[in-house]
Amino acid sequence: MSDLYVKGEQRHSGDNWNIPLEIYLKSTGPNNATVDWTFTLKSGATNMASLTWEDTVCTPSIIGGGCGFEREFFELDLIGNQEGFTVAAGKQLKLIINAEMNCQSQGGGFPTGPECDAIVAYGEVDDNDKYSTIEISANAIAGSSAKVHRQGAGWNDAEELDWYPSDISENRVMQFSVDVRDAFGRADISDVRLVMQTPVGVNVFDHQFSNAELRLDNQGLVGQWNWSYSSGLEPGSYSLDLQVIDLQGNQFSVAHQAILVHTYGMNLIQTDGRNTIYVAPGETTTVQMHLLHTGASGASMSVELKKPTELGSGWFVEFDRPGSYELSGGGSSLNPQLTITAPADLTGS
Repeated sequence: MSDLYVKGEQRHSGDNWNIPLEIYLKSTGPNNATVDWTFTLKSGATNMASLTWEDTVCTPSIIGGGCGFEREFFELDLIGNQEGFTVAAGKQLKLIINAEMNCQSQGGGFPTGPECDAIVAYGEVDDNDKYSTIEISANAIAGSSAKVHRQGAGWNDAEELDWYPSDISENRVMQFSVDVRDAFGRADISDVRLVMQTPVGVNVFDHQFSNAELRLDNQGLVGQWNWSYSSGLEPGSYSLDLQVIDLQGNQFSVAHQAILVHTYGMNLIQTDGRNTIYVAPGETTTVQMHLLHTGASGASMSVELKKPTELGSGWFVEFDRPGSYELSGGGSSLNPQLTITAPADLTGS
């Protein structure tokens, strides 16, 4: 469904990058006949690795039998000693096996000898629970991602990575969104989880998405989940991982950028909920505010409020505390008051 990067293996430093192949083979024929096995790994129509191996065939006994499948292990070196390669979306990873046999008897056996035959076992071998396997290392969900927003945001909105332990309740709701893309399609996705850990590696939550929280989107899965944290969350850098388990039980993890819970922060609002202050000529307007320490408990903080814009002569603007407002720790609050007296003539203001 999407590009899949396949990475080779190196058993020892300096070895070529390769793809391991464990395969069960059987070749029969006259005494001392030989077979050349050739294994070619392709990504679409392009050769990625190739190996040729010569073996002596097995000659059945006079009464028949005696030739079974033999387990062979090969390392298919990647061409050009590249570390890996990409199987493009819509293409296949193919292993082509070819056997060329020299069926001339080298003496012994029957006058004409048994016919040559070469067989590859890819299902159960001789009624045993053994299989031919090719092993690849790949992250099928490399195109998947998770995002964190404030409640109500859309997928394409800027993420919110800065959070505060003692913020107001509506600002303590983290909205998590996931978009899970598996190169093998929706059928390969078994479980989708989000795991957040504290700065010292302790799980804050391990949320497994239910079917009701996910929906199919172009052969992928998308979903959303909200988490409200209690006031007093420890400050620090929190890790977030999107974890996907496939049908084989393999677990893949996509790390999200760290989420920062800050020691210091503040929230300042007008107590009447307005964003605009109206003044009249020659009149005094009093603005009531609410100042909340949104950081960690026990972290005291001094907050100084200033007016950055010079309004001109005739204006009088003053906070009720010209110095600083002292907040003892996260969750503590004060109610600053701002007094604004306008000049009698506001022409041109």
